[in-house]
Amino acid sequence: MENQLISYAYEKFESGAYDKALEAFISVYQKGYEQGWILKNIYNCYMVGNEDKFRETYMLQGADAKIIYDDCLLDFIPYRDGEYFIFDKAKRVFLGIFSVPVLQKMKPNSIFDELEYSSAVLALDWDFREESDIFIKAKERKIYIVCKDAERCISFWKVPELQEYLENVTLFFDFTDLQEFFHKNTAIHLPMIIRGGTQESAILAKIREEEHQYRLTPEGRNIENVLLTIAIPTANRGNLLLKRLENLMSMPYDAEIEFVVSKNCSAAYEEEYKRASEILDARLHYYDHGKDLLGYQNFHHAIEMSCGKYVLLVSDEDDVILSSIEHYLKLLNSNPNISQVRVKGKMNYHDIIVRKQGNSGIEALNLMFLKQNYISGFIVRKKDFTEDEFLMDSEILADNIFYQYYPHECWSAVLSYRGDALEEPVEFISEGESVYGNNYFPAYATYEARLEQLKGMIDFLHFIMRKDIEAAKEGLLRIIGKIAYLLEMSREQKYDCDNYLEIIDHFKFICIHAIESFSFNVNQREELLCFLDYCGEHAIALHNL
Repeated sequence: MENQLISYAYEKFESGAYDKALEAFISVYQKGYEQGWILKNIYNCYMVGNEDKFRETYMLQGADAKIIYDDCLLDFIPYRDGEYFIFDKAKRVFLGIFSVPVLQKMKPNSIFDELEYSSAVLALDWDFREESDIFIKAKERKIYIVCKDAERCISFWKVPELQEYLENVTLFFDFTDLQEFFHKNTAIHLPMIIRGGTQESAILAKIREEEHQYRLTPEGRNIENVLLTIAIPTANRGNLLLKRLENLMSMPYDAEIEFVVSKNCSAAYEEEYKRASEILDARLHYYDHGKDLLGYQNFHHAIEMSCGKYVLLVSDEDDVILSSIEHYLKLLNSNPNISQVRVKGKMNYHDIIVRKQGNSGIEALNLMFLKQNYISGFIVRKKDFTEDEFLMDSEILADNIFYQYYPHECWSAVLSYRGDALEEPVEFISEGESVYGNNYFPAYATYEARLEQLKGMIDFLHFIMRKDIEAAKEGLLRIIGKIAYLLEMSREQKYDCDNYLEIIDHFKFICIHAIESFSFNVNQREELLCFLDYCGEHAIALHNL
């Protein structure tokens, strides 16, 4: 029987069916027949022409390993494209097939749907096949492996088709080495995904928690790789700030996150502010400016003092939804062209149901401008502030009432030309109840205030878009629509109903003057006037209901 298999193997090899031949040779070997001779034939037929490639690949992928190529205990016998029979040289047994095509078709573990950004750490004996549903994500995630059987585990670094995976894999030969690595390299984000046996997983979880706690101290804090700053401008509401910080401090992130508090000088809730400033968490940067600031100045300081690549502005009334952190870290990290993001909240912007992206320029302007009326959930790319003269000068429009009330709307317009814009339908903000109550009617919402804001918007447009007449037209369309909507909102709240139609006439007069103040062509002017007429008719129709 064995002689027939050997003859069959030679026949298949001579005909070029090398995979069938190898199967037959290994079948004979496993039966214990002439193992030395069979093994020599297998190596002569399948490894002689490939050994240099394996050695070269190992040196390229594992040059820093403590184990040299010749000490690897596993060989990979070429079988089919990307597939190998594993041979254990110490035990002198074949251990089945390692298939890169099978790996590539593997469905990733569902934990990656929940934790969209974080890296993974695995504890295993040596066999990558046992963790294929984790290893498949190594092309896009960092994977840290603590391997008990080093000489076998490192052998996988020979396989050429694994290069794109192994570039993101870091191998450790014991738990101590792993912990020392993260203790020394505090800018590297700690893995959130832990995989291994019960005992090994417990050890990994303990190491992760110890290093996380170390990174919350001044000695362990590293700001080199902060991806997201959560910035809270605050005034007169230290009691609310403490609640916001209590929520944020519970998150298990450190090197990828920071919290910035920018406190406007105030007399209210000073004891609570003092307690907030004394929180022992190195992720928190607390700034008390010691002087009275206008709201826009405090917003600006919150961004300017941040270290993160991106800054999320959050009111001291609102909480960040911690379960969404992973999604937004992944989003920001994998979209390098994004300059600004508007996130979905439980109440505000709840109607964002699909992702919308606008390319840098008019597309981004149309998507974002005059949609940032609520500060919480507005994300900006920090470098766009530091590289833009207008954005860095917080006083350049200090006398503009639109800028005073809505500086982030002005920033949004400028950011539209710094990069792409995004609306994202994953809830990230949980708004608190307004401290003013449901019946509060703010001074900035009166008809008179809205018309002054309209004039400020038009002045801002002249200042920013004077050289781009098409962008000015698009901006003015949004301004007309926005103010018409805000006037209607005030009317619905029964504010000064008797004078509403007179206000609409005044609104139209200001808009017509604005249209005439730009050098629009005939078609642009006609489009603006038609839209203005529509807004006026809509306002009157609502009034007459």
